Amino acid sequence: MGCAPKSSQRPAYRIVLSQCGAGGGWRQALLDGMNRGLIFHPEVQFRVVSSGDKGPEKQLAQIRALRPGEIDLLIVTPCGTNNITVAPAVQEIYDRGVPVVVLDQRVKTSRYS
Repeated sequence: MGCAPKSSQRPAYRIVLSQCGAGGGWRQALLDGMNRGLIFHPEVQFRVVSSGDKGPEKQLAQIRALRPGEIDLLIVTPCGTNNITVAPAVQEIYDRGVPVVVLDQRVKTSRYS
C-alpha cells in the first residue's frame, strides 16, 4: 500500500490480452515482457483472459463477453491453428471502435488494427 491517495477514476487505458493458456515459452515470454513494460505505466490497467486448455471456442466466448466500453485495446493470440474460430469476435470488438492487435497467428478477417 502506497502513501498516495487512492483514485476512484478509471484507468487511463485498459488493455486485455486474450490467449490460450500461459503455458509454453513464447506465451510466457510475451506476458512477462508486457508486465515488465507496464511497470512504467501505472495508468494502464492490464488484464489477461486465458482459455487454458479449453480451446478456441472458450476464447471466442471470452472475447465476446467483453462489454462495450470495458476495454481500450484487445491483444489476441489465437488458440489452435483454426484461424476462423475467433474471427467473428475479433470483428465485433473492432467494429465497436476498439483497436485489435493479432499476434502469433492469422485470423480470417481483415478487421483488426
